[in-house]
This record gives sequence, structure tokens and C-alpha cells, in this order.
Amino acid sequence: MARKRRIRREKEIIRKQRYHRRLKQERETLRQMEKTMTARLLRMKGTKPLAQQTYDNAQQSRFNHVNWALKDSAVREREERLRAVKSSNV
Repeated sequence: MARKRRIRREKEIIRKQRYHRRLKQERETLRQMEKTMTARLLRMKGTKPLAQQTYDNAQQSRFNHVNWALKDSAVREREERLRAVKSSNV
């Protein structure tokens, strides 16, 4: 009876060791995958495709054009208000 218990205990120990070894290998594999995927993502973020860069540049140019047009309009309106105030004060 004691011999059967000892054998059962030894088998249980071996089973647990295998399980923990498998878990450790799985964790290490996941760590490696995370490192490679992170590196790949950083490379992808760092370099945009040419089409995307061209689109971004066009959007920025369009925004700058509209921004300057609004500023010019605001300056003109301000000058007109100042002229109106000066002419009413005279």
C-alpha cells in the first residue's frame, strides 16, 4: 500500500513538473512574440507609406491655406472696424 502511494506521489510530482515547464515555455514564447510584435509596430509607425505621406501633406497644405485665408479676412474686418470708429470720431 505504501509503495502504491509513493509511486502515485512520484507520478504527481512528475506531472506537476511537466505542467510548470510547459507554462514557463509558454510565457517565454509570449514574451518573445510581444517583443517582435512591438518592434514591428514601432517600425510601421515610424515609416508611413508614400501615399499616406502625400495625403497628409495635402491635408496640411489645405489646412494652412484655409488658416491664412481666415487670418486675412479677420485682419481686413478689424481694419474696417478701426476705419469706421475713426470716421465716426471725426
